Amino acid sequence: MQPVKTAALGLPHLLRRVVGVYLGVGLFYLLGSPVLGFAVPTPLQMLHLLLAVLLGSGLGVAFAWFWPLPPARGWERVVRTLLLSIPALGLGMALQLVLQGPAAEQALFLVFALAAWLASSFVVRLPAEGKKPKA
Repeated sequence: MQPVKTAALGLPHLLRRVVGVYLGVGLFYLLGSPVLGFAVPTPLQMLHLLLAVLLGSGLGVAFAWFWPLPPARGWERVVRTLLLSIPALGLGMALQLVLQGPAAEQALFLVFALAAWLASSFVVRLPAEGKKPKA
C-alpha cells in the first residue's frame, strides 16, 4: 500500500489566513463595541484573541496533517469537520477559562474553533490517479 499523496499550501498562505482571521475577529470586536454595545476590548484581550487564533490554527494544521482534506465533497468532509470542531470547542473553552476566567468578555472558544476549522484545509489529499473526483 502506497502512502496517500497530499498537497500542502505554503507557509505564506497559512500566515495570510491567520492574519486574516485575526483581523476579521479583531475588527468585529472593535467595531462591534459602539454598534452592538460590546465593551471595548483592551490590548490584553486583543492579545488573547491573537493567541486563540494562533493556537486554533496550529490545531487545524496538525489535524490536516493527520487527516488531509478529501479531494471531493461528501460525508467524509462532514465527519472530518465534526471530529475537528467538537474537540476544538472543548479546547477553546479550556483556553478561555485559563486566559479570561469564568466571566469572559469575548467568545474565545468560538474564535479558536473557527481558526482550527479554517486552517484544517491547509493539507489537501490529491485524487487517486485514474479516478476523477465527484463534482
